[in-house]
Amino acid sequence: MSHVNVRNRPSIAPGVRRPWALLACVGITVAYVLGNVALYDSIVQLINSSSNPRFAIFILLVTVVGQVLAIYQAIRFGRESGVIAAIRGGMAGKRGAPLDIQRSALGQLLSQSGADADVVDLFGPLRADREGRGGEDRASVLARFRVYQQASARRLVLPGHIANTLIGLGLFGTFLGLIVTLKEVASLISIIAVTGEGDSAATMTRFFTQMSGPLAGMGEAFVASLLGLGGSMVNGLQMLALRRLQSGAVAEAEETYHAVAEAVTGGGSRVDVGGSGTDERLARLQIEAITGLRQDLSKQTEAILLASSKMRLASEAMQTMSALAEKRLGSDETRAQVEKVAASVAQRLETVARKFDDLQVAQNMLAAAAQTSAGSLADINLQAKFIADHNSQAVRELAGLRGTLVDAAAQARDHVTQMHAELRMGLQRDLASVVAAMAESSRELRDQTVLIGQVGAHAHETNLTLQTLDGGMRDLAGRIQPQLVEMVARLDASAQAESLATKYELSDVNRKLDALADDLTRRSSQGR
Repeated sequence: MSHVNVRNRPSIAPGVRRPWALLACVGITVAYVLGNVALYDSIVQLINSSSNPRFAIFILLVTVVGQVLAIYQAIRFGRESGVIAAIRGGMAGKRGAPLDIQRSALGQLLSQSGADADVVDLFGPLRADREGRGGEDRASVLARFRVYQQASARRLVLPGHIANTLIGLGLFGTFLGLIVTLKEVASLISIIAVTGEGDSAATMTRFFTQMSGPLAGMGEAFVASLLGLGGSMVNGLQMLALRRLQSGAVAEAEETYHAVAEAVTGGGSRVDVGGSGTDERLARLQIEAITGLRQDLSKQTEAILLASSKMRLASEAMQTMSALAEKRLGSDETRAQVEKVAASVAQRLETVARKFDDLQVAQNMLAAAAQTSAGSLADINLQAKFIADHNSQAVRELAGLRGTLVDAAAQARDHVTQMHAELRMGLQRDLASVVAAMAESSRELRDQTVLIGQVGAHAHETNLTLQTLDGGMRDLAGRIQPQLVEMVARLDASAQAESLATKYELSDVNRKLDALADDLTRRSSQGR
C-alpha cells in the first residue's frame, strides 16, 4: 500500500501574514464606515437628490453586509490558523513518543482548542486511527484534505458574490434612473407640445417645475452607479485580503495535516505528494485572484460605458427638447430664459459627459492593464507548468533515491542483525567461561575453608595439650621443691664424717636432678 509523506519544506510564513491580512479586512471596513460618517451630510444630500432614496440605502446596506461577512470569515480563518498552529506545536513536543500517546495528545488538542467542525473533520480520523498500520492510505489523506480545501473555498462564495452583485445593483439603479429621466423628459416634451403658443409665463413655470423629474432621475442613476461601483471596489479589495488569508490558512493546514498524519500513523514506504504541487497551487490561487479582479474591472468598465451611452442619449433628448421649446416659444424674454436654462442644463450634461469620457479613458487604461495582466497570467501559467514538470522530475529522482536508501537500510539492518547474533554468541561463551571459573574458585575456597577449619581445630588441641603439660610441670616443680629443701637440710645437718657418703649421695642426687631437668627440658621442647 502506498502512503503519504510531506518533505520538510520551508513554510510560507502564514503566521506572519495572518495578522496583516486580518487587519486589512477589518481596516477596509473601518475606513469605509469612517468615510461615510465624515461625509454623512454629503451622502444624505446625494441620496435625497435621487428619485428613489431607498434603493441607494439598500445598496449601502448590501455593501456593509458583504464587509461584515468578509470580516467574519477572516476572523474564522485566523482562529483556524491559531488552532492549527497550536496542534503543530503540541504534536512537535510529542515527536518520537509512541503512537497511542501521540493520538491521545491530538485528541486533547482538538478538544481543548475549540476547533471548528472543518478542522475536527480534517484531524479527527487521524485521532481515531488505532489499527496500528504502517501509514495512512494516500487516497484517504488526499480526499480528506481536498474536502477541507473545498469547504474553505466555499466560505468565500457569498462575500465574493455580494461584491460582484454590487456592480449589478449599480447598473440596475442606473437603468431605473435613466428610465425615470426619459419618462420625465417625454412628459416635459408633451407639456410643451400641448401648451403651444399659449401663456409663456405659465409654460416656463410648468417647464421649470417639471425639470426636477429628469434631474432626479439622473441623480438616481449617478448615485446608484457611484454607490454600486464604490462598494464593489471596496469589497473587492477586502476579498483580496480575505483570499490571501484563506490561502495562507489552507497552506498551513496542509503542512500541519500531513506532518501529523505521518507522525500518528507511523513510517513505511511513502510517496511525497505534498511538496510537488505547492508552488503550482499558490500560482493557481494567484491566477484566480487576478482573474477575478480582471473580471470585476471588466464588469465595472462595461457598466460605466453603458451608463455613459445612456447619459449621451439623455443629453441628446434634452437638446431636442431645448430646440423644440425654442421653436414653440416666441417671446424674446421667454426664449432668453429658456436658452439660459438649456445652456445651463447643456453645460451640466457636457460636464457629466466629459467626466464619463474621463472615466472611459480610465477604464480603457484599466482594460489595457487587464490585458497586460492576462499576458502576465499566461507567463505565470507557463512558469507554473515548468515548476510542475520540475517538481515531477524531482519527485521521480526522490523516488529513486528513496529506493536506494531503502535497499541500503535493508543491508544495514541485515549487517546489524548479523553483528548482534555474533556478539550474543561471544557474550554467551564468555559468560559460560566466567561462570565455570567462578564455580572452580568457589570450590577451591570451600576446600581452603575446610582445611583452615581443620588447622584451627588441631591448633586448639595443641594449645590444650601445652596447657596440660604446663600444669603438670608446675605440679612436678611444686612436689620436687620441698624434697630438695629437705635434702639440703639433711645435708646441712649431716656431719663431716659423713661427707664422703653425703658427697656420693649429692652427686647421685645431682645426677638425678640433671636427668630430671633434662627430662623436663625435653618434654617442654616436645610440648612446644
